[in-house]
Amino acid sequence: MRDSLAALNPLLLLVDDDWMNREILQAQLELAGFRVVPANGGEQALELARDHDLSLVLLDIRMGGMDGYSVCAALKSHAATAHIPVILMTAYISADAERRAASAGAAGILLKPFDTLGLSQKLNTFLHE
Repeated sequence: MRDSLAALNPLLLLVDDDWMNREILQAQLELAGFRVVPANGGEQALELARDHDLSLVLLDIRMGGMDGYSVCAALKSHAATAHIPVILMTAYISADAERRAASAGAAGILLKPFDTLGLSQKLNTFLHE
């Protein structure tokens, strides 16, 4: 059960292997009131997910090493992280991407690039489902 502070300032795990994308998105999310733990890839994301009480994972699909689908499936396969909503990010959404995201257990897919207000509203929707 999340405490009231976490509900007011959700803790997000932001996973993207492109440092510039990660830095820009982290700054936007923090300005919108989210607390952010950044990760530069799948292995680091899995480690950080075990170490933090996360409200949501925002995960790039295309990364070197583990892709977003694999990271999502790994998160969903462990009891300690299975409850955390995972939102995949991509620059191109296809029917195949949506099918693979659903199979991996993702709560949804967001199209990059984002506008800050729209992203914040979408994330709040996922957090309150």
